[in-house]
Amino acid sequence: MSLIDPYTGERHRADIRTQAGVVLELQHSSIPEEEIAAREAFYTRDHRMFWLVHMHNEGSFRGTHFLMSLNFDKRPINFGGKRFSIMSWVGPGKQFIEKWKRSSTHVFFDCGGSIFYLATKKGCAPILEQLKKGEFALCPLTVREFLEAVSG
Repeated sequence: MSLIDPYTGERHRADIRTQAGVVLELQHSSIPEEEIAAREAFYTRDHRMFWLVHMHNEGSFRGTHFLMSLNFDKRPINFGGKRFSIMSWVGPGKQFIEKWKRSSTHVFFDCGGSIFYLATKKGCAPILEQLKKGEFALCPLTVREFLEAVSG
């Protein structure tokens, strides 16, 4: 079911929208930051919104660089009862991680069957204040923890 934004006239159709007021956007391809912001502005008016970004190695989606960047032992930090690790993006494409860090909602990465929660300005602003460009913080989650997070 499509919804029309009364302010912009844009048509939006969530990948998953529940009766409980949750929107889950499943992102498999590259998306401009302006489109991320537009969807977030629309859905967060009346819903709790989450992104699940599928990391793969096709085209410019940076799955290989993401995997090479993972180092959960380097700089661990506890925040909100979770253990995040601060790491640096390896290789080209730092703008990819930067745009997702600026998200105003919760962002999860799905990579090879593992799920990671990305520190964004939505729930982890104090962590972001410690990061330099190209750095990011992740918390690994089990599938159950992910489902509990999005279901509230």
